[in-house]
Formats: sequence, structure tokens, C-alpha cells
Amino acid sequence: SLLIRTQCIIWVVITALSYKAFHCFCVLRMNISQVERIVCDAFNAFSSGEPYLNRHSFKCAVLFATGWKPRSQDLEACLGQQVGANAMLTIDHLQRVVQMVLSTRDSTSRLREVYQAFDTAGLGFIRREEVLHIFENVAPTVRTNIVEEVFDALDTRRTGRVSCEDFMAELRGRLS
Repeated sequence: SLLIRTQCIIWVVITALSYKAFHCFCVLRMNISQVERIVCDAFNAFSSGEPYLNRHSFKCAVLFATGWKPRSQDLEACLGQQVGANAMLTIDHLQRVVQMVLSTRDSTSRLREVYQAFDTAGLGFIRREEVLHIFENVAPTVRTNIVEEVFDALDTRRTGRVSCEDFMAELRGRLS
């Protein structure tokens, strides 16, 4: 069905374009235990078996868990403490930052980030040719007719372009 194809193609695009964009959709449906699992996975991926992370590894773990790359001052604001290069940050610190990031980012901003991955020129719309080109380069195994079907479903006004508002409205409806 078109809905299943749309969901599949969205997943392929998001995975291929960036891990950050993938989180734009996944995080919308996470419960507490899923967040805790992601935090544990992120911590373990960067801890090298130690019970703490240094600042660089901590930033990588936050990026891994949320798709958001924090600056040092962002971490300090989230944690309420100075975070030096050799800081010893625990899984509890990571949990706190991940919860804060996930709770402050709404679904609209997440969908907008996904849209911006396509609208690289910042024109406020994406054309069929651009989407086809992205798929040829990023996900060449996705058939052209599938990409065109999904684009047609998003192009509700039949203009050959998909605006950010159209994109967000269609995907919100399909993901809810």
C-alpha cells in the first residue's frame, strides 16, 4: 500500500541522510524504558568500559542518543556545572541531558529538521528532481517509481513542489 511504501521510503531517507533525522521520528513515540535503553546504549558505546565519560565522549553519546550535537556551554547549562575536557560524567548526567533534550524539542521542529535535510538550498520547497537526485545518490536501491509515488502523495497541490508546510502536514498525519 502507499502508506507502507511511504513509511519505508521515509525510513530509508532518514537513515541514509542522517541519524539525527531518524530521531526526529523515533523520539516522538518513546516511553521511559526506551529512553533509558537508548541512554545505556549510548553510554556503553562511548565509555570503553569505564563508569564515566570525558567531555568529548559525553558529547558523542548525547549525539548518538538524541541526534543533537551539544556545545560545551550547552552541557554546562543542562548540568548546572562546568564541564572541563577531563570531566568525569556518569550515566546519570547523560540521562539528565537526554531527557532535557527530548522534552524540549517538539515534533514540529523535528519534522522541520527532516524537511531541511531535503531543502538544502533553503528555498522553502523541494522539487521532484531534487528528491530523485537525493535518492539516486543516497539510496540507489529505492526504485524511482516508489520515490515518485511518495512525492506525489506529499505534493497535494500538484505543483511539482512540496513546501515545508505540506511536508509537515502530510507526515504528521501519517505518523500519528
